[in-house]
Order: sequence, then C-alpha cells, then structure tokens
Amino acid sequence: MLDRLIIALWFCCLALGIALLVSAKPCSLRYNNWTARFRERHPNLHPPPIPEMRELNIKIMAGIFRVIGMVFCATAAWLAFKAWRIAIP
Repeated sequence: MLDRLIIALWFCCLALGIALLVSAKPCSLRYNNWTARFRERHPNLHPPPIPEMRELNIKIMAGIFRVIGMVFCATAAWLAFKAWRIAIP
C-alpha cells in the first residue's frame, strides 16, 4: 500500500514539476497581469509598475516558476528512489 502511495505522489510531483517548467512564461504573464490589475484597483498599497519593471517582473516570476518546477521534479526523483528501495528490499 505504501509503495502505491509513493508512486502516486511521484507521478503528481513529476506532472506538476513538468507543467511548471513548460508553462513558466504564460504563468508569469498571468501573474503579472493579475498583480497589475490588483495594484490599479488598490493604488494605496503599491503603485502600478512602469513598463520596464513589468518586463523585469515577468522574467523574475518565470525564473521563480522554473525553480519551483525543478524542486518538484527533484522531489519526484527522490520519491522514485524511495519507491525503488521499498520495492527491492
């Protein structure tokens, strides 16, 4: 039972990691658009960024999404190793 749970966790981590690695740029664009709309609605929190800063924000968020995707893929590799060690005593 434990090995099936580890395999399910492995598959979920791998799928989420690959999805974040592949769609880092679109996710960062959506996140930037959402924060821009939020900042325009609530200018007392933070003013909306200038266009040059928006480009930098997109690059930074794409990098963060890629790092998170790599962490999920590394976690999937670790879970695969654990499942392999449980399957072969």
